[in-house]
Amino acid sequence: MKTSVKFFCLLLAAALLVPLFSACSEKETIAGGWEGAFEGSQVVLSFDGKGGGSLKEADGLTYPLTYTEEEDTLTLTLNGQSREYTFTLAGGSLTLKRGDAKFELKKTAD
Repeated sequence: MKTSVKFFCLLLAAALLVPLFSACSEKETIAGGWEGAFEGSQVVLSFDGKGGGSLKEADGLTYPLTYTEEEDTLTLTLNGQSREYTFTLAGGSLTLKRGDAKFELKKTAD
């Protein structure tokens, strides 16, 4: 009987720890909404997780965009023009760099 109780306790502990480790291993994703100053305007960038999205300017104008991610490079295509940015994701922040320019955006929605 003692062996059964120990075995049950081990199973219970394992069942409680698995979700904890799964949550820790989740990779941040660019999908969702990001707000901040970008290319001289206050914007909301939205990424659908499938290569599409939009850029909404402070005046309410919204433009469709497409994007690709490859390692640490994000390519945004807007109005037929593509630009490449080096990007990092950390703690709900998206940092885009292009040449000497650096843009910090905060996550607003998943």
